[in-house]
Formats: sequence, structure tokens, C-alpha cells
Amino acid sequence: MLDELKKNEVNFETHKDAQARIEEREMCHLRAQHKTEPTLTKPQIEARRRQDMIVDMTKKFGTVTVGVHGMELPKFSVSEMSKNWWKY
Repeated sequence: MLDELKKNEVNFETHKDAQARIEEREMCHLRAQHKTEPTLTKPQIEARRRQDMIVDMTKKFGTVTVGVHGMELPKFSVSEMSKNWWKY
């Protein structure tokens, strides 16, 4: 019996009665109403994330074509000789 009492003593200070649970739920609801940012729907959140990813990837990988070796890839269309080769 003493062992069971010691196990329950841990929960003595943290136990919430019904009134405390109701008040906590009401306070949570009041805090949710006072948000400065409007609540977004799932499609709006996905669209925002998609736009953020597009901006981030464009900034990272937008203009430079990098090869496996970490350097810019050669531009074969710059020289006249390679342009003629591609015509064949």
C-alpha cells in the first residue's frame, strides 16, 4: 500500500481538477482569438511554402549551371567550331 502511495505522490502537485481544465481550455481559446496574423487554410499554407521554396531555389541555383566537379559547365555553343558540329 505504501508503494502505491509513493507512486501517486508524484502526481499530487500536477493533478488538475475539472474546473482547472475548463479554465485552461477557455484561456487557450481566448489566446487563439487574439492572434495578430490571420489563420490560414491548408491550401494557403502550401501555396506560401511553394512560393518560398521557389524563391529560395531560384536564389541558390538560378543563373549558374554547376557540374559534378563544382565548377561552371563549359559552354559549347560559344565557339563557331562547335556550332558547326551541332549542325551535322
